[in-house]
Amino acid sequence: MIPGRRLEAAGPGKWLVHCHIAHHTTNNHVEEKGGGGLMVLIDVSRRGPELPASVGRAADCLT
Repeated sequence: MIPGRRLEAAGPGKWLVHCHIAHHTTNNHVEEKGGGGLMVLIDVSRRGPELPASVGRAADCLT
């Protein structure tokens, strides 16, 4: 995903947002017990207002 893009969750649930660039998912290439780096869990509980079509959907990134 390029900087500045937004994603719309395809449905309620827990969404894990993470990065596949090694030095982003570790602590400067150092593995830490329990992980580290660029990871966040977002808990989506309900659908909000509609977003413009130009905003991507999280599920589109999985294909």
